[in-house]
This record gives sequence, C-alpha cells and structure tokens, in this order.
Amino acid sequence: MAAKRKATPKSSPTPRRKISAKKSGGAARKSVRARRVSRRSVPTAEAVGILAPEQSLPSEVRRAQSSPFRLVAAFFGLALALISVGGFVIHTVNAATYTPPTALPPGGNIPAIIWNRATSSGTQVNASIDIDGGVSSGGMSQFGKNTLPLTGSQNLIYGNVQSGTANASLLLLQNNGVTKFRVDPNGNVSYAGGIAASGCFGRVFLGLTASTYTPSLAAVSSGPNAGLAGYYSADNACASQYAGSHVCKSDELLESIQCSTPSDPIRTNGGNFAWVNSGPPGASAFNASDCLGWTSVSASIFGRVWAFDNVTGGRGTLTGCNIPVGLKYACCK
Repeated sequence: MAAKRKATPKSSPTPRRKISAKKSGGAARKSVRARRVSRRSVPTAEAVGILAPEQSLPSEVRRAQSSPFRLVAAFFGLALALISVGGFVIHTVNAATYTPPTALPPGGNIPAIIWNRATSSGTQVNASIDIDGGVSSGGMSQFGKNTLPLTGSQNLIYGNVQSGTANASLLLLQNNGVTKFRVDPNGNVSYAGGIAASGCFGRVFLGLTASTYTPSLAAVSSGPNAGLAGYYSADNACASQYAGSHVCKSDELLESIQCSTPSDPIRTNGGNFAWVNSGPPGASAFNASDCLGWTSVSASIFGRVWAFDNVTGGRGTLTGCNIPVGLKYACCK
C-alpha cells in the first residue's frame, strides 16, 4: 500500500515556479503579474458584450438628457416632493389639534361678524350686539330712533354695576378733559353749566291722599321712620298712597302748573283743598308754621293749604289747624 502511494505523487508547484524562473528578466515578471491580474479581474461590460447606458441610447436622447431640461425636471420633481411632505405634516398637525363641535347646529355657532357696509335701507334690520367687555367708539354713537317703541321694562340705555369706588362713575361726560356731567355710583349728579328743560324739572304733583288728616298725626308705625311723627308722619301718609312720594311744597306745585298738560293731575283736581309744606313762616305772625310741623290742632296756629283749580291752577292760602275733619295731603314725586 505504501509503495502505491509513492508511485502516484501529487504535482508540486515548485516545478512551475522553476519553469517561470527560466524566463529571463522583466518578461518573466510581466507574465506572472498578468496571470495574477487575470485571476482577480471582474469582466467588464464590454467584455461580455454589454454597452454602457449612454452608448445604448440614441444620440437625440443623450443630447436631451444633457440639456437644461434635465435641471427643470429635477426642480419640479423636488418641488412636488416637498409639497407632498409639507401637506402630510400640516394634515398631521391639524388632525392633532382639531376640536369637534360641542353642540348640534346651529347651537354653538360663533357670533355673526359686524360688517362695515351699508344696507339698502341704511339700517341693519333686527340686529343686536351682546358684548362681554369694553366698547370704544371713535365716532358718533346713536341709540334709538323716532319710530322705536319701548314696551314693558325695556330701556333705551341700561347699565348695571355691582359696586363702585368714590371716583368711579355711572356716567361721565367731559369736554377737553374737563368734567361737565357726572353720575356717581350712588346716583348723585354733578354738572357744570346750566340745565334747560322744556318739560317739568324736578318733582311734580301726583295726586291727593285718599284719607283726610288732622295736623296732629300719630307717629309712623313701621318702616325706616317708625316711631317718628310730624313731617315724617305727613310724608308717610303720601308714601302709603303713592310709593316714594312726599307732601308737596309750594314751589313743586308751582312747577307742576308751569309744565303741565291738560291731562296732568294738577289740572284735574279742581275744587279740592289739601295741606302742603312751606317750612318757615311766610307771614308776619310766627304761628304760620305748617301747624307746628304737623303736630298742632290749635286754632291760633296756621298751616298752608292749596286750593286746586283746573282753569287757573289754584292758589295757596292759610287756615287754622283746628279743622275737625282734617284735610287731604297733596303728594309730589
């Protein structure tokens, strides 16, 4: 068995190297390098019969690809890609922040926009504004019109505040920074200048008490003036008949006559006599003193009385405070 193996030995590479070595000089080295390169080289496209892409296209196409149209096409391609990506991002953001309606239509609709435009009639019909906040106008403001009817408890101008400091105002009108008219939170009015009124200005005559009273009235039985008598009792008699009213003063009756119309009470109570307030004595005698402030029934003490007349407006007079059945009081507000 051993002899057989020796009889068929494998070829040794040494002879090849020796054979290559027989070649001389640089030729031998070139041959070796050529064989090494040939073993490691990858076949080229030309070697396997495949042309390069540029060589496989017609010359007209190759010229088109090398022209500026390639740049234009590349630009539009990039733009379309950016638009697609941007639309995706925007859609994603909107989808993330979208809040669905909280009520079915038309509930939850936002208020209508106030447009700066004129209608055919010059007026926006049935329009209303409800603003939660301040309003500043750089021009004229007009409220109401000649044909506007107010019904029920409607108000042309209405305001309501919870509280206010001393320097606050319900209404403040100024001219070049100088206050001309002011209403403070308590309703006190201050103004600079005169006031002209075409109608009645101040308190006017409302009517007479239903009952007659002798000047010595009993003390007020209830309310903020409970236990008080005299002028308080007399005013309470009017307030019980006309809420918020008081016994008329002579000047209030004169004002009522001056500004009256045919249907006003001052012109419809002719023939009646009523007690009125006048305060300090108007006669030389000390005893003309509203029956000592509506506390005396003495015949020697006098009180003011108004004699109503529908034609002349009436007149004032004095009478003793000892009238057994008493008189009604004239009430103003």
